Amino acid sequence: WSHPFELKESRIGAYPITLKCGQYRYLLCVCIDQDSASMAVTVKGGACCHTIVNKHPSIVLDASMEGVGDEPAYHFSVASGEQAAFGGRGPPAGSVPRLRLSLQRVSDASERAIVMVDLHRSGVHRVPLWAGQQQTSAATVRKRKSTLRVKAAVSVVLRNRVAVVTVTPGLPSAAPSPSSPVSTPTAGRQADDSGGEEPAQDEAPNLRTFTGELRVDHLAVALLVEGPPNSMSSSSPAVDRTPSSTVAADARQRREAFTVNLAGVHVNVAQTPDRCRDVDFQIWDMQVDMQFPRRDVVLKSITQPFLRTHTRRDDVRMLDVHLREVQLAFGDLEVSVTDAFMHQARLLRRNL
Repeated sequence: WSHPFELKESRIGAYPITLKCGQYRYLLCVCIDQDSASMAVTVKGGACCHTIVNKHPSIVLDASMEGVGDEPAYHFSVASGEQAAFGGRGPPAGSVPRLRLSLQRVSDASERAIVMVDLHRSGVHRVPLWAGQQQTSAATVRKRKSTLRVKAAVSVVLRNRVAVVTVTPGLPSAAPSPSSPVSTPTAGRQADDSGGEEPAQDEAPNLRTFTGELRVDHLAVALLVEGPPNSMSSSSPAVDRTPSSTVAADARQRREAFTVNLAGVHVNVAQTPDRCRDVDFQIWDMQVDMQFPRRDVVLKSITQPFLRTHTRRDDVRMLDVHLREVQLAFGDLEVSVTDAFMHQARLLRRNL
């Protein structure tokens, strides 16, 4: 049997479970999700579990979920050029599922390093290397318990909350160079140089919540269109079409059709240590004025705020975007639709 676990929001995710049966073990993937007020539990086969891929030619891997101890059934060995699904006892006691990855050199068993990898977010970790006799600081020695002398990197990619952990000789080839386009979830980020070493018991994690705020008291946006000049008609006499006159005529054709006035624009962003991001957006008042062929108010908010939104994203580093909560509220509006407005709106659509 797996360890019992509770169904709640903090347990949303994919959890590989190893079931022991005599000398054999079976892998299952338990996926916990939420749809409105209902919790959904889906049990899939071992092919849908987290997977570890060893692309390093000089290293053999031993992988186990954090907290499983030395029980052989929960340890998975992956030789060079191979891959394997892995599992543990179920959802972890904490909120973050972590993989304990031991890297050992094939030609010298004394060279090894241990990396702790979070499985609920995408990222890249550099495996710490042996620093020789220059590594004399007690704090540094405690942080980097590594005797490995070959370079290695560990990357994590999430798809539908299922992790693919890949070990390579250096940074993954999918990570773009400075001149290449962004194409992977690791693009635009530096590799984590901490190595993910297991922290000492007396070392408290440095957990911080990042917040950001933007306020704009008033914002006006002019929407321009290009159309026939006001004086031009089918009955007008022929006009000079020299290049200079054509440029002047084109300049007269551009005019301001609408003006959008926004008041009280406020954006607030908060990101918690578990990479959950809350975004609140608000527009207090909004008015749209038509400027041509005559001035008129075509849209006006009569209750405040005009717009208020709230979104909560599970993890900002996941390849898939999971929005756990989305709220959208509009105030009351008054709209004026005339023939002149429809004509200018059609011109604006053609100019977009």
